[in-house]
Amino acid sequence: DRLTSATESFRTAEDELKTILTFPLETRVAVIAPLRYEDIHITETKAIETAIKKRWETEQAEDDVSYMVRQSKIAKNRLLPELKIVGNYSRSGKSGEFGRSMSLDEDRWEFQVISDTDLSRDSEKANYQKSLTNIKNAKLRAEEVREMIIKEVRSQMRFMDKAKARIGIRQEQITQAEGKLALAQVKFNYGMATNFDLIEAETELERARSELLSAKIDYIVGTYTFRGVLGT
Repeated sequence: DRLTSATESFRTAEDELKTILTFPLETRVAVIAPLRYEDIHITETKAIETAIKKRWETEQAEDDVSYMVRQSKIAKNRLLPELKIVGNYSRSGKSGEFGRSMSLDEDRWEFQVISDTDLSRDSEKANYQKSLTNIKNAKLRAEEVREMIIKEVRSQMRFMDKAKARIGIRQEQITQAEGKLALAQVKFNYGMATNFDLIEAETELERARSELLSAKIDYIVGTYTFRGVLGT
């Protein structure tokens, strides 16, 4: 029953892989996935530094803060009342004699300051205060993103450490199971054990090998997950 379930799971995974690769489902594929892995050698400090630098969430949060700062500067500039300076220049002449009045020897300058806005700027002041609040909120979100990344890095590093420890435990279990199987074979050969004892020892060895395989797979997949957490 377990063999049938495993075969069906394998076929389902194979079809899913073809879909990801955009291959027709009738395509025959052969997957080669060596169970080789390399130990991760990186300090927690370096891992956190790399993740904060590489993760897109950090860049997005920083962009949000910069955007809010720019919006606040615009809102601050709008606190000043909108004033328009209107200038007018004319040149004329004035005299009791018609001829002299056409000489246009008099210059006239006029300037006016015009404003059609609310000098109290209540609405603009409220918008400016709101922009300052938006900056604070954006900085808080950026800090939350940073804390989230640090938490994910530490969590994944702990997972990798445990996965590595499990590999060592499974290897030790295989060594012990091999010893038990060798002892069971000797006892069986001399009639000191039944075939049930021999099968039980073989089953224990196969179980240990299967658990080692699972531990290696967890570590390999965890390696890619760790790289994803680091943003690399």
